[in-house]
Amino acid sequence: MIIALIIYLICCYVTWKLVRYCLIRNPDEEVGFSYIAAIFIPIVHLLLIIVIVKEIVESKKINWKKFFLL
Repeated sequence: MIIALIIYLICCYVTWKLVRYCLIRNPDEEVGFSYIAAIFIPIVHLLLIIVIVKEIVESKKINWKKFFLL
């Protein structure tokens, strides 16, 4: 689970850097990377969240009542 969280944080950091770079380079243009980022990045984040949840479920060290109450 720790490895999946580290990968997710790295992806978030890279995403932030790429979006920031594109906004600084082309602040008025909404072509190119903006459309790719709008489609691709949420899909990648969703897949990583699924992997993290899968690892949590497989570890079976969770009190499910507390998990759903949080």
